Amino acid sequence: MSVINVCEEIACPYYKSFGSPGCTFYPSAALCHLLPRRGVMGSEYFLSADAIYAPKVKRENEEFFVNNELYQQHIHLQQNVEGWKDVMKFPNRIIELDRIIELDGK
Repeated sequence: MSVINVCEEIACPYYKSFGSPGCTFYPSAALCHLLPRRGVMGSEYFLSADAIYAPKVKRENEEFFVNNELYQQHIHLQQNVEGWKDVMKFPNRIIELDRIIELDGK
């Protein structure tokens, strides 16, 4: 089995792969809400796992963000408060209660 960058594979909304890569939500990926999960390992910048775990981890990640009040506040600010679109950026996508919006054509 091949080891993958889980954060990038599941298109976590707070993971950025450009510039200085890493999680923009937690100070270290080792603090991620997806840990501890069977087969998922944390590092400073991203989570890694065998590719077989990615679909399950993706579902758990989406459920977390749908229910995370701080994340929902970030979405509200970015979408409804002038000026916040420039401050609060989601590198991969926005997860909302009833839909997932892919960003940058991904």
